[in-house]
Amino acid sequence: MTNSQMLRNCLNLVAGKGFRFSFDRIPLRHPHLDSRRRNNLLLAGADKIFGKTRMLAAPPVLQIEPTNVCNLSCPLCPSQSMKRPKGMMTMETFDAILRGAGDTLLLAILYGWGEPFLNADLPGMIARCREKRILTLTSTNGHCLQTPDKAREVVDAGLSALIVAVDGSTQESYAAYRKNGSLDHVMRCAGNVIEAKASRNSATPLINLRLVANRHNEDEIGTMEDLARRLGVDMFSVKSLGCLPDRAEFHSFLPGSQDMRRFGADRKKVPQKTTFRCRYPFRQPTIFWDGTLVGCEFDYESSAAWGNVNERPFRELWNSPAAQRMREAVRAWTARPGFCGQCPYVGRGKNSSIIASVIFDSGE
Repeated sequence: MTNSQMLRNCLNLVAGKGFRFSFDRIPLRHPHLDSRRRNNLLLAGADKIFGKTRMLAAPPVLQIEPTNVCNLSCPLCPSQSMKRPKGMMTMETFDAILRGAGDTLLLAILYGWGEPFLNADLPGMIARCREKRILTLTSTNGHCLQTPDKAREVVDAGLSALIVAVDGSTQESYAAYRKNGSLDHVMRCAGNVIEAKASRNSATPLINLRLVANRHNEDEIGTMEDLARRLGVDMFSVKSLGCLPDRAEFHSFLPGSQDMRRFGADRKKVPQKTTFRCRYPFRQPTIFWDGTLVGCEFDYESSAAWGNVNERPFRELWNSPAAQRMREAVRAWTARPGFCGQCPYVGRGKNSSIIASVIFDSGE
């Protein structure tokens, strides 16, 4: 967010107007902020300006992992190799999160290292958030929601935005990375949600058809945008390859075009301290399926966990000694945790993580 955007939002907050922001260029708007959320956002701005390790604000954005189980085998996803136990978040754990953070939370990102719709309770989690006026965003590989009833359940729950991952216009290019995946299933999923929105006369969820650019699909971006437009989704975006960039498999999927690569020619030549300002342990932490709170989703083995929301209230964990130590280490850079070495943002070249995006005019 630019300084002018931040100033405009602050003025809107003071005036009691709605709050506009984006995640991965997906436009989001919270229409009616109550005083607690408004004051928390102002405190979050103060936290950013003053750079303390003990936060005045609760996190306005929280990533919550419904499950780390997945039905696909994508080569660069940590879910394939992580040693952390597999499981599904229970509604009891989810309710514990909302008791601790829900009153000030603006956005719940409901996905992690797995396919979120494999958790049958996901629509219930979305509905709980809607009751508390929390916006919700999730991402799917498109192999669930294969019936109109399942899609209507998600629309009725009140999901704000949905990313549908489809990394190719043919089964061959799609399955090069989405191992064990079916392009037909993805198209059916997207179509079902579009039809469910129409049957309920609902503007939400905003549907973003997402392609991760790689060597097998980089020549299909125009075709994919045309497909997204014909399908009737709200948005199409292209993301650069960024997950686990130091693995050998990463280089085998790199696009040939430099314009589609996230990192420079030699990512290892990252200066000792960059201008990149990490937001995750400061404003956007992650809670894994079992209730473990970590400062960043890339701590996917919970190597520097802050505690568990089933054992201690979220607010205690948020400013715990472990949390403050991590913030200090990240800010100092030289003492940063080991998982920071897999950061998809440090060492980035001229491109952002989102290479291109287009929002379709509903009147087209």
